[in-house]
Amino acid sequence: MGVVGLRSLYFWIAIAACYAAWTPFHSGLAWHVFVQDDCFYYLKVAQNLATGHGSTFNGLVATNGYHPLWLLLLTLVCALFGQSSFFPFIALMVFAAILATYFAARIILRRTGVSPLVASTLAALVAAFSMPMFFTGMEVILTIPIGLFFLALCVSADPDRHRFYHAFGLGCVLTCLVLSRLDTVLLVLLLLAGLLLQPRLRSRIRRPHVVGVLLGLIPLGLYFASNRILFHTWMPVSGMAKQMRWHHFPSRQVWHSFLAGPVRHYGSFLPIVLAFPLLFKCFRKLSDTEKVVYSAVLIWPFAYILMLSCLSDWMLWMWYFYPFRLSLCVALALIFSWDPVIRLTQKPAMIVLLVVISVVKLFTARWAPGDVPEMVEAGQRVATFSQTHPGTYAMGDRAGSVGFLMRHPLVQTEGLMMDLSYLESLRRQGSLRGALRLRGVRYYIATSSAPMPQCFQASEPSQAGPDSPHLQDLFCDAPIARFKEGEVTTAIFDLQSAHE
Repeated sequence: MGVVGLRSLYFWIAIAACYAAWTPFHSGLAWHVFVQDDCFYYLKVAQNLATGHGSTFNGLVATNGYHPLWLLLLTLVCALFGQSSFFPFIALMVFAAILATYFAARIILRRTGVSPLVASTLAALVAAFSMPMFFTGMEVILTIPIGLFFLALCVSADPDRHRFYHAFGLGCVLTCLVLSRLDTVLLVLLLLAGLLLQPRLRSRIRRPHVVGVLLGLIPLGLYFASNRILFHTWMPVSGMAKQMRWHHFPSRQVWHSFLAGPVRHYGSFLPIVLAFPLLFKCFRKLSDTEKVVYSAVLIWPFAYILMLSCLSDWMLWMWYFYPFRLSLCVALALIFSWDPVIRLTQKPAMIVLLVVISVVKLFTARWAPGDVPEMVEAGQRVATFSQTHPGTYAMGDRAGSVGFLMRHPLVQTEGLMMDLSYLESLRRQGSLRGALRLRGVRYYIATSSAPMPQCFQASEPSQAGPDSPHLQDLFCDAPIARFKEGEVTTAIFDLQSAHE
């Protein structure tokens, strides 16, 4: 059963990956509805970079409000094949990310000593739970598979046998991981702390290890240096915009996102919780590197949520919970290395059950539209409106698709695609109209999930909590355009109207 079952599982994984990646082509829908609104920020900046307009979302200000590796790939694709290649490339990346996640997770799981079929089945589960994040079109499409390959390199490292070249490769993969999503630095710090606290492992570190890793990290250093030179900040302005709280006590909004997010996916969250006691139970039989890696990766998602709750009071979206996918792989490795579970997996009925669960999960973890089609429809209607109303526009939440679809510049009022000067005006708070007029904005685009009142109270950024600064104003004049898509009303106000 082993070889036949393994080949059958490979077949179903490949079919599921193809189904997930290519189904949108046969749906009859515009490709814009298959990625999250935030993905359009990447696409617009990539389009501007590829056509020689610089790192800008609106053509007015230079911005670094993105994670660089995903942007560079999108820019390269746009430069070589044009804007029409965005969706085929993202679909191809979904397919590649599913397979890469599967194979990287399998490397980690095989080290537990389980059979190839069980390891492949569990790896398929990790890939299946990661698939909804890949469908967003966000940078985690790179972060999850790269992160798993990085962990596989870490647990397979033998300091006594592997010296310079292995360390250099580790540094290169680490660079790609951090450039794919900069907050993975927290995982790196946890791993470094574990390494320094593990005396036997620490004593085996030699100069070639350090030199190799540092050489592999050179592109990462160049990225931070270019940020400082070109944008006068070390970190992306999008992260800074979300971290402007007046204090740093844990935020209720972030913890609400946490409780409403991964916990409802009990299939992926519960193994992580169960793995903590098993970590202590199996600690002695783990290798030195496994002790460091497993401990750091299990702690990482909870430390990450705590860190975010102290720095920001914005709600978190699905892709923020990517650390739980890497932790899921480590948790499964620990659970299935426990002797009672090993004995269970030797029974054919249990293997069949695991395979069935994995295949079913692969085929049910497909793209779900949510409210993206409504956002894109509103964006298309705003873009059509702008053709007869030229000028500079401004919008906060849901601005990604609007900015991508329209030809006129769009000021992103949340600050995510702006610069330091805008963040300074946001920190001073005050009048939204005044801040927009200083930037030459003619039209302000507001959205409301409730019926829009006669006097609309605008507060930007609308997604920020009460502990963050806001630009506010009351719009009592009638909007010059109003659209309703689903439960959300989009209204356009003319800041130069006679009523102002």
